[in-house]
Amino acid sequence: MINEGYRQYKNSIFIVRRCDTDIAIISNKYIDEIRKLPEASISVIEAHIQNLVGEYSGVDIARRSDLHNRALIQELTPNIGLFIDPIREELDFAIRTEVPQTDDWVEIDIVEVLLCIVARVSARVFVGLPLCRDPEWLRLSKETTVNVFKTAIILRTLPSFLHFLHPIVLRFLPSWYRLKENRRAAQKLIIPTLSEHIQERKNGSVQPHRISTLLNWMSDFAANETEASPENLAHRQIMIGLGSIHTIKNAITHLMYDLCAHPEYIEEMRDEAEAVLLAGGKWDKPTLTKMRKIESLMTESQRLNPPQLRKFRRISRLLFAIQSDFPRSLTVSFYHRTLKPVTLSDGTHFPAFTQIAVPAAAMLFDPSIVSDPDTFDPLRAYRDRLKPGESNLHQYTMTNTTHMHFGHGKHACPGRAFAVNEVKMITAALLIGFDFCQIKGQSRPRNIIVDEFVYPEPGTNLMIRRRKIREGVPGLGV
Repeated sequence: MINEGYRQYKNSIFIVRRCDTDIAIISNKYIDEIRKLPEASISVIEAHIQNLVGEYSGVDIARRSDLHNRALIQELTPNIGLFIDPIREELDFAIRTEVPQTDDWVEIDIVEVLLCIVARVSARVFVGLPLCRDPEWLRLSKETTVNVFKTAIILRTLPSFLHFLHPIVLRFLPSWYRLKENRRAAQKLIIPTLSEHIQERKNGSVQPHRISTLLNWMSDFAANETEASPENLAHRQIMIGLGSIHTIKNAITHLMYDLCAHPEYIEEMRDEAEAVLLAGGKWDKPTLTKMRKIESLMTESQRLNPPQLRKFRRISRLLFAIQSDFPRSLTVSFYHRTLKPVTLSDGTHFPAFTQIAVPAAAMLFDPSIVSDPDTFDPLRAYRDRLKPGESNLHQYTMTNTTHMHFGHGKHACPGRAFAVNEVKMITAALLIGFDFCQIKGQSRPRNIIVDEFVYPEPGTNLMIRRRKIREGVPGLGV
């Protein structure tokens, strides 16, 4: 197990074995040196393509160009404040559409409800109106990620010496056929939107509601005909869901489960949201920035329930799913793949095509890094930011050599600024507008581990009811 390896070799390197490859788990002392190596020697993209069997799941589109990253980094992140109002509008519509509007306690499938809300809100930024409310587009947004992971996980059960069988196995995978259908359908839906934007741009008559979308930016940033093709743009759009829709849905679900398991913190989080909205008068970036307790809750929930984890068994050759109360001790991050032999300054040598990762969660359960790490403390980061000189530290999106759930360095998640605002807005809106709790007799749902990936336990309902919003607070969806 990764945590056992970390305890024994935290300042060194150890190898863990996955069905399809071995992974070198490195000490964080190597991180800065590795991330400064040239792209010709070591690659984040190639590591992720191998992890998701990209040539068959479609993730290898990231190898062809970095168009979506350019649009995210150059336009979405620096202009995130401009998106708060469209997100607010879509979130209001999404909550009214997806959450029962009743003053009586009712059960809801929180995983499904949050998936629908996140898909709607994300689509507003990614493709804009009216496509973001098209039922077919929303279906594709939710389904594609599932089909990618199903395809990849099954193919990864084959050991490396049987990889030549991948093309044969594919023909027996329903998820692969559905994935192909997802791409065709996405392209069909995107062509009218793209054509309209291109024509408006040529005429100099771009409409305000259409200019600020990730799709339009990718169209504008395209450096050649291949990048600008509807097939390429549609493929990239639905693949963006790999790191956004389901990841954000899972983060909020875990957060809701944690709050329901520790209801003593609900009122404190709600009070903060109401107070800053009363003071600011509206949902905007400065107001969201002041929700420090909620952000601290997000950080702690992510520490306990990271987006990815690995369960390595030397003898396992089958896809497996288990329930776990402690998935956090297995998580790795900072994936890299050597493209040629690499030798570090201390003489450590990695052969070509070595998969490298860092035991991200084990570090965050190391008492020398995080005090009392086994305790759920949603105000941990909030208190740390009150310390002299640390007001701007300990934020949800910050990365360093001990906090790496978003990666680290130039290849850290380019959409994390968008993610923090979306998670914070959805969480605050639900806290302000609704009461929620566990069903009587239930405890916090355990996490489901499928190979290396962790998911909130599906089929676990929460109780919810609409609440009266404090006078003067601009609520959403009620």
